Amino acid sequence: MSSTTDRLDRALAQITRATSRLDAAMCSGLSVDVTDVCQALAAWDTEARALGATEQQIDDAQIAGIS
Repeated sequence: MSSTTDRLDRALAQITRATSRLDAAMCSGLSVDVTDVCQALAAWDTEARALGATEQQIDDAQIAGIS
């Protein structure tokens, strides 16, 4: 696998993780500051797009993070 592919796979995995954390925080019913999670999600989204991710790949990564 190329380093670009590895980096893209990592970015998409991080999108899934960040989405999962955001989903858990929103479903917890607690008042939680999700600013850091949202910033991380936005950064990984930007990274994935820069590496050539398609909308579908990003959508799939986000959907995978939702319980």
